[in-house]
Amino acid sequence: MKYIKKILISILVVFIIGHLIQFSSRIIKLKPLGGVINKIEFPGLSASSWLSGSFQDSVNTWVDQEFGFKPIYIRIYNQIDFSLYGVSHGDAVVVGKDNFLFEEWYVMEYLGYYNIGSEKVKDQINKLQAINDYLNTYNTKLVAILAPGKPYYYPEHMPSTPEQLNASSNYHDFVNVLETHDIPWIDINKWFITAKDTTAYPLFSKTGTHWSIYGANLVGDSLIKFSQHLLQRPMNGVKFEELKSRSDSKTTDTDLLDLSNLLFTINELNLRYPVLKLDTIVSKEESPNRVVISDSFFWNLYNIQSNYSYNNTMFWYYYNSVFPQWENHRPTVKDLNVLEELKKTDLVFIIVTTAGLHKFGYGFIEDVYEKIQLQTETPSDISGKN
Repeated sequence: MKYIKKILISILVVFIIGHLIQFSSRIIKLKPLGGVINKIEFPGLSASSWLSGSFQDSVNTWVDQEFGFKPIYIRIYNQIDFSLYGVSHGDAVVVGKDNFLFEEWYVMEYLGYYNIGSEKVKDQINKLQAINDYLNTYNTKLVAILAPGKPYYYPEHMPSTPEQLNASSNYHDFVNVLETHDIPWIDINKWFITAKDTTAYPLFSKTGTHWSIYGANLVGDSLIKFSQHLLQRPMNGVKFEELKSRSDSKTTDTDLLDLSNLLFTINELNLRYPVLKLDTIVSKEESPNRVVISDSFFWNLYNIQSNYSYNNTMFWYYYNSVFPQWENHRPTVKDLNVLEELKKTDLVFIIVTTAGLHKFGYGFIEDVYEKIQLQTETPSDISGKN
């Protein structure tokens, strides 16, 4: 019995020493946890912080963050819950059938929880029509783009849920209203659903929330062709020179899996990653400029194709942050003369995924509509771009 005690004590000592070494030196390189982590610095010591106990509390928080093998223990815990109960501890990650991962707000919209009603949709699109008509006088073309939602593409893999709460979701209301207006628009959600069984490779991954890199490239190519037709001018296209079976860099195809912080990976679908080749029809200076108001779905297009077919792309992320950012400054749309920027660009894309339709335009429509109403123009003010 005493030998067993010695063995257990030895194991415990090794365990403690191992954790202390890992805590102090990070001798074993561990995969960092996914998601947003607020880095905590070691707290400063003062008489007041010591006497109040805030220093001790801060040290405890810091030690909890810096604990040497913390990523492994979290992944083991998460893996147990995922494997036994089908639960992900990733922020807003929902586990569907066959281990397909969905983001919670996309599921909620699909079920009708965020439905704003057809009257609100009509009001939004009526204002957008007024904006469209205003921009047309400056030869600026506006395009409304309904980006896809993963639940619409993979309804068969959705988690078991009650029937849809509303007969009509926001997506269906926007489609019905846009069809009655004179605004250029593209329903990529419908295109994805229709093309699901005919595309060579999946347009959504199993473990991501955004369109797949392959799907994003197809969308980018379609937007270039749509822009050519709308502007009646040549543009540089992008061709698939090669399709790799695996990406050489981190992509959004596994973003929900990364958030879940599991010990083991989930078998993915047969994804492909294009190597692009540029058509050199026109110079960059002759290519159109564009302003894009979008959520995170545009990042793939912004990173992949913006420099190929457009002279300049100004990305107004959630109608808030402005990219590309200025030197030594992170601008927002509040730093811009919005109407002037819209007047001098060639294209305005409003890209909204199904989950964001209850906030269609992310404040752009209300703000620009109000600016137009407040602006007093004379006929001499209206002129087209050269």
